Amino acid sequence: MRQLEAESGLSYTIIQNVSAGKRDIRFTSLITLIENLGISFSEFAEIYDAVTEKQMSEVKEEIEKSKTKKKLKTRN
Repeated sequence: MRQLEAESGLSYTIIQNVSAGKRDIRFTSLITLIENLGISFSEFAEIYDAVTEKQMSEVKEEIEKSKTKKKLKTRN
């Protein structure tokens, strides 16, 4: 993530929060990240299109579980 930060110009916090599902990303920032990962937007779109709805739901569910766990830890 630090290398991506250095190459993309986006802050580490933004990259970390996007990857953890804590922050939505602007389209321009998404393009910057994709390019700095060394793939084209077309390649990214192909990968994204291959992801099933079930896979997306599972990832979203894991992100929500993670958020809930962190909230519970913060309260204790």
